[in-house]
Order: sequence, then structure tokens, then C-alpha cells
Amino acid sequence: MIVGVSTGVFVVLLVLAFVGAAVQGYIGFGFGVIAAPVVAFLAPELIPAALIIGSIPLPFMTLAREGRSVDWRALGWIMVGTLPATLLGAWIVAAVPARVLQVIVGIVVLLVAVLPLFRIEPRRGPATLISAGAISSLGGTTASIGGPPIAIVLRNDTPSRARATMAVYFLMSTVVTLASLAAVGRLSATSWMVGLSMLPATLLGFGASILGGRRFSDTAFGAAVVGFSTLAAVILLIRAVI
Repeated sequence: MIVGVSTGVFVVLLVLAFVGAAVQGYIGFGFGVIAAPVVAFLAPELIPAALIIGSIPLPFMTLAREGRSVDWRALGWIMVGTLPATLLGAWIVAAVPARVLQVIVGIVVLLVAVLPLFRIEPRRGPATLISAGAISSLGGTTASIGGPPIAIVLRNDTPSRARATMAVYFLMSTVVTLASLAAVGRLSATSWMVGLSMLPATLLGFGASILGGRRFSDTAFGAAVVGFSTLAAVILLIRAVI
């Protein structure tokens, strides 16, 4: 057993990895939305590094299935906002409490998520994509919840195009985030051991998404994106005030 992590907590981590991977395999994000709130309560020292490590296979498996669908132009603008925000987020994790930032990110994500309910769609352009990349990066680095802003912007794409584009984003941001956390001393040996131990459950969860996802339509995909984005925003806000 991993030193510093009880058997009960470890079992919960495996269940979260399975469920989170299944959700992300379908809508392109969700691993952090599912796992981060529980892990933050049971073992906050594992946030965000262990969850990031435990989700590493997901973008590779998504790209193996749908790699030809990537929207490279949109991805380029997203990364313009991601890189500087990731460095800022890592500094915040190391230097100051991240609650204020989590409130800001949660409010922004919630507002963007509910816009479709009023038939208002964010304009798909460089400014929106850059902003989505920055907000996603800040949420991912400080709270392990980074996909919703990008998912909302891409939700009107075909499911395969949205998932593939987000997969490349997650792959690139994972490298930058882990490097940033290591640079500020927040990438521990325990996080590595826990994250690597979660990988089998992650792989099984993604496999389950392939079977279950065949039953859902494009309309259901868009509704799932909005629903999980709203859930992520609420979780961020609750975590910030508790």
C-alpha cells in the first residue's frame, strides 16, 4: 500500500478514476469534475498532481480513436491563453490560497454554461478561445477541474471533433502543468505513486465509455457538456467557500 494513503482512500481513488475516465471518454472532459471534489476532502495533498497523472492515458486513447478530427486552428488560439495562465496557476498554488481564484473561475464557468439556456452562444473567435484556454488552465492547475470552459466553446462541434481537440489540449497542458508544479515543489513522490496506481482503473473506465457512448446522440452530447460544466462550476464555488 502507498505510504500515507489508507486502503479505504485508495479504493475510493480507483472508483473515481474509473467513473471519471468513463465520463471523459464520452464528453471529452470530466475526470477532474468527478474526482477532484472527493479527493480534495479525503486527501487534499494529492490535488492536483495525482489526478493529473492518473488521467494521462485519456488524451492518448481519445486521439487513437478520433485523432483525425482535431481542430488545429481553434487549438492554437486555446494554447495562446493556456501557457501563461498555467504558470500563473502554479505560482498561486505554491504562494497563496487559491480560493479567490476558484470563485472567479467558478462564476465565469457557470455564467458561460447557462448562456445556452437563454439562447445566447459565445462567439467562436480568437478572443473567446484564448479566454477559454486561460480559464481552463487556471481551473486545472489550482483545482484539477480545467475542461468546462473549452468544452462549452466547442460544444456545437461534432462530438468527435470536440473530444479530439480537447484531447490535444489536455495532453499539452498536462506536460506544462506537471513541469510547473515540479518547478515550485508541488510534485511529490506520493502524488506520482498514487497517480500511477490509478492508471488501470482509468483505462477500464475509458473502455466502458466506448461501449456506452454508442447509445448517445449529438444532442445528448451537447446537453452533457452543459450539464457537467454547470456541475463543475458549482463544485468550484462550494470548494472555495467551505
